[in-house]
Amino acid sequence: MIHSLSGGVIKENGNHTFIKVESFGYPLWLICDGFEVEVGDVAVYEDRKGDIARGKVVRVDKNVSSQCSPFPISKMKSALKIEKP
Repeated sequence: MIHSLSGGVIKENGNHTFIKVESFGYPLWLICDGFEVEVGDVAVYEDRKGDIARGKVVRVDKNVSSQCSPFPISKMKSALKIEKP
């Protein structure tokens, strides 16, 4: 663990599962921790307006460090559930 000079602690990096979904014709990256997910599944998530939306999973990246996320993790939504086709 690294400490900054001001006495704070730099946040530890965790590993996550990231999924790329296609929703309404656009790609979107989601955090998908705690679910078994495969390409072809349907991810349920909350869109920017707060509505429930669905997207088809087109890519799954498992056990990836938050430092190596495919999109800024602070701007990602999380999958609410995964539906099998």
